[in-house]
Amino acid sequence: KFRFCGEADCPDWILAEINTLSRLSSVKLKLLSQIVVQGIIKPPIELSKAEKLFTDSKLVNPLDKVTAEVDRSVNCVVLDLTIDGKSEKVTMIPFTLNLLLEELTQIREKVVQLNDNPM
Repeated sequence: KFRFCGEADCPDWILAEINTLSRLSSVKLKLLSQIVVQGIIKPPIELSKAEKLFTDSKLVNPLDKVTAEVDRSVNCVVLDLTIDGKSEKVTMIPFTLNLLLEELTQIREKVVQLNDNPM
């Protein structure tokens, strides 16, 4: 149980991000923390510096290709993702896919706003 999650179980996405960050060297993790803290204290967060740390660490998995198929017999969507040359399939119901697309669109808009309109 985690206090920051209201004494609930930690969401899977946080655990996945912790795993990603654990692959950073202690020096790069410290630099990343400094970038984030500086961005909180004196906005904006310098995204280019943070992206460079991840690029240098070879942790940014480029999405090469995405295809989607609708399987009407079981009312689900199968996404075929090619990431760093490896293919992965994800199956979800249409509602989940629509929610994912909506959230990714909102995230993209926020990133564009941060890049275009620094605080």
